[in-house]
Amino acid sequence: MNLAGLVDGGFPEVPPEYFPDDQLPETLEPFLRYLFADCGPEMVGMLASYNVWAEANANLPAGTTAHNNPDQPVAHPPLGQYEYEIRGIPFQRVEFIDAVYHFQRVLNVIESLDSDERRRFDDLVQRTGGSELMAMCPARRLKSEYYRFVLA
Repeated sequence: MNLAGLVDGGFPEVPPEYFPDDQLPETLEPFLRYLFADCGPEMVGMLASYNVWAEANANLPAGTTAHNNPDQPVAHPPLGQYEYEIRGIPFQRVEFIDAVYHFQRVLNVIESLDSDERRRFDDLVQRTGGSELMAMCPARRLKSEYYRFVLA
């Protein structure tokens, strides 16, 4: 994962192969449906919780560490707890700012798609049940600086 240009660091000599015309294999769509159905609510809840925090702290200047206790750095800085449901079962968990940051990176890639690629992506997301999650957006952008997540 740290070697640019390699699809699989375990097999660096094997060139990457992709499906023709950038098509997805048939077996991937059911897996994406599962991810959006069973993992999506957790991320939707985390983003919604972050947005509440970001709006409540809108006066914080850029460069402020996004963490409830910025003087105690940790690998996965928490902002608090939130609740969400999967298949009608309620869950509660800690919100981690790094997950919001990494989701933002996914959004950056999506925003870089040309119109045809974006249409294909949006169609796939709609077919696989990911429209709610992929419509989410952090209320305030984050940056990673010196091993900390800070407000942009």
